[in-house]
Amino acid sequence: ETFAEHWVQSGTLDMHFETAASSSSDSTKAPENLAYLANTYARLRLSSNSELNEAFATTSMRQLSQFTAWQLALLCGALVHLPSQGQKACITLIAQEVFSDVLKDCSLGHLALLTSAFGYARASLTSPVAASLTKHTCSLAASARAALAQPHRGGDHRTLTSGSLGSLLDGAVHLLSPSQCLQVLAALRPLTMDLVEKGNLRASALYSVFSAHAHLGLRDLELFEALAPVGVSILEENEGSLRSERLFTALGMLGVTPGHLGKSLDKALLVKAPSLSLAESTQALLAASSLEFRDISANTVEALISA
Repeated sequence: ETFAEHWVQSGTLDMHFETAASSSSDSTKAPENLAYLANTYARLRLSSNSELNEAFATTSMRQLSQFTAWQLALLCGALVHLPSQGQKACITLIAQEVFSDVLKDCSLGHLALLTSAFGYARASLTSPVAASLTKHTCSLAASARAALAQPHRGGDHRTLTSGSLGSLLDGAVHLLSPSQCLQVLAALRPLTMDLVEKGNLRASALYSVFSAHAHLGLRDLELFEALAPVGVSILEENEGSLRSERLFTALGMLGVTPGHLGKSLDKALLVKAPSLSLAESTQALLAASSLEFRDISANTVEALISA
């Protein structure tokens, strides 16, 4: 926080970036330093200094053309957690002005950070860029699956891939057309099944898979049955406190409760009901009605009504 105060009062952040940018030998170092600095503050959850947050956004906007793909991904991932007046404007500018130039250089992880940020800022893509994003994501999904099958790839790589999967699906729902979303879902399906088989599908990815299918009205029962034991395990480990209402709402839209997932969600929602907002509890009740109250106990329904 002391460093933040110093940078804001002295204008050192702008000065350092502009000085480095004017030197040909440091032309790639300046955006890298800025991205790392923003990422450090975001990871340490030092987001209370609105002036510094604004400096990150405005300084970045002046030099966006100098950022590489991974630097933009790192910057966007940080800006989401550093609220300011220029935050969403900077992310939107990245989506609309420079994303197309770096798209071909993006990895699956980069795309996850960028598309997640674009969704957060409610940014949009032009039709050609959305088409390129769809094609590149499908290509990367196949590569990621091949890498996952290599014996030297450890658990860290599988965790990273699973985390990227959830963010990519959330971004696809916001940025792409329904037909493009279907292409991305089809490309990511084998990777999803591989992650399930290896026991490395994270909660965020599980929720995003069901939500994306609900958004498209796509009932992939074979996939849902494979995901059900993972969902049960996650809900039991977390007492259902981790976005269980989102998962239940998606299942209600799909009209399915695969395996023992419905019973686990019933227990989870009973625990979480008191902390739900009116909108969340209403959505959960609508989902229960769509499912004809299968696997949902009277106690849970009463708790949702009282929430």
